[in-house]
Amino acid sequence: MLRSRLLLVHLAIWLVGVLAGVLLVEQHTAREERRLEQAVGQRIAASTEAASEHLIRALAAVEALHDLVDARMRQLATNNPTGAAAFEAHIGAVVETGKFGVLQVAAISPSGMLEWSTAGTGRPVYLGDREYVRIVAEGAAPLSISAPLLERATGRWSIQVARAIRSAGREPVGVAVVSLDPVRLSASLGALRLASSETVAVVRTDGQLIAHSRDLVVHLEHSPIPSHPALDHARTAAAGQFRGVNPIDGQEVVFDFRTLADVPLLVIVRADWTTESRPLGATETRQRWWVALAGALSLIAILVAAQRRRAEAVRLTLAEAEARRLATDRARAEIERLVEGSPAALYSGRLIDGRLVIDFVSANALRVTGWPAERIAGPSGLH
Repeated sequence: MLRSRLLLVHLAIWLVGVLAGVLLVEQHTAREERRLEQAVGQRIAASTEAASEHLIRALAAVEALHDLVDARMRQLATNNPTGAAAFEAHIGAVVETGKFGVLQVAAISPSGMLEWSTAGTGRPVYLGDREYVRIVAEGAAPLSISAPLLERATGRWSIQVARAIRSAGREPVGVAVVSLDPVRLSASLGALRLASSETVAVVRTDGQLIAHSRDLVVHLEHSPIPSHPALDHARTAAAGQFRGVNPIDGQEVVFDFRTLADVPLLVIVRADWTTESRPLGATETRQRWWVALAGALSLIAILVAAQRRRAEAVRLTLAEAEARRLATDRARAEIERLVEGSPAALYSGRLIDGRLVIDFVSANALRVTGWPAERIAGPSGLH
C-alpha cells in the first residue's frame, strides 16, 4: 500500500512537471509571437511608407501634367496655337519618358469628345459616358481615379486620373485625363525591395484594385471588395495595422494601411503570417517534442524505479521467508537432537475417532520397549 501511494505521488509530480513544461512552451511561443508580430509590423509599416511616398510622387507627376493641360487650354483660349503646340510637345516628351507608367495625356471637351491626346486623336472618340469623366464634369469630386479599364483610343489597359480643366477665371472648360499603366505602376511597387512575404496593393476607397505588386492581371479579374478588412479599419482611422484574414485567399496576414491625403486611394501592405511565423512554428514543434521526450523518459524512469522497488521488496520478502525457514529447520534439528539424546522414552500422537495415532517415537522408546516402530504405531501399539 505504501509503495502504491509512493508511485501515485511520483506520477502526480510527473504530471505537474509535464503540464508545467507545456505551459512554459505556450508562454514562450506567445511571447515570441508578440515579438515577431511587432517586428513584422515595423517592417511593413516602413514598406507602407515607401509605397505611399512612391504613389504620392506619381500623383504629383500626374498633377503637373494636369497643370500643363490647363496651360495648353489657356493658350488656345487666347488664340495662341503656337504656345499650345509648345505645351503639347512638352507633355508628349514627358509621356515618352514613361516615368511613373504614364501612357498618355488627353483633353476632353465639355461635350465629352476627345479633343486632344498625346497618342493622337484619329477618329472621333466619345468619352463623356466614362465614369471618371462624368464625376469631374459634374463637379462630384475634384479628382477622379478610374478602375483599370481598356482604353478606347489605344486599346491598352490603363488607369485614368481625371481633373477639370479650368480657364483663367477658374471656370471648368473640359476634363484633363492622364492615363497610367497599372502593370508598370505595379511593377514599380514590386521594386521597392519588399520582403518575400509582403505584397503592396493600391485600392480605391470603394475597394476597387488599382495596382498590385504581384500578379496584377490575375487580381484585376476580382470584383471590388468594399468589405475588405483594411477598408473597414480605414473608415475610422487614416492609418493603422492589424492581423486578420485576407478575403481573397483566406490566409492569415498582417495588414498595414494608409489613406492618402486628398486622394481616394488606400495603400495596403500585407505580410503572409504563415510564411512569417513558419520558423516560430518549427521552434514550437521542437520544444513540444523535447517536452514530450522529457516526459516520456521521466515516466519510464519512474516506472523502472517502481519496478525495481517492487523487485527489491519481493527479494527481501523471499530472503526473510528463507531466513525463517532456515531458523525453523535449525530449531527442529535442535529439538530432534535433544529428543534423541533424552533418556526418557518419548512418543507423540493424535486422537482420531477415539484412537491414538502415533506420529513420533523416540529411538530410546524403541530401545526400552524393544518393539519396532511399526508395532508401536499400529493398532495394537501403545495405549
